[in-house]
Amino acid sequence: MIINLGGLVFATDLKKSCRHIEYLYSEYDTQVFKLKIDRTLKPPFYELFIEFEELCGDKWRTLHSNIASSSKLEKIAKFIEENIYQL
Repeated sequence: MIINLGGLVFATDLKKSCRHIEYLYSEYDTQVFKLKIDRTLKPPFYELFIEFEELCGDKWRTLHSNIASSSKLEKIAKFIEENIYQL
């Protein structure tokens, strides 16, 4: 699935997604954003993360920071428009 939210275009990561939980990724201004759609809940629950890598010893670790969560996709889109995607 490809979805446009607040100016960011997210695409599904087919390796990590399954029928119940879907992960979508987008890049903007050298940052990687991850949108998680949890369909096990009614209504579906959406979480927006910033993803980054950190060097820990001699290995790189992928970390996530939750920046928005809602059961309404419109609220996530509004958050992106107001806080991330500013022209």
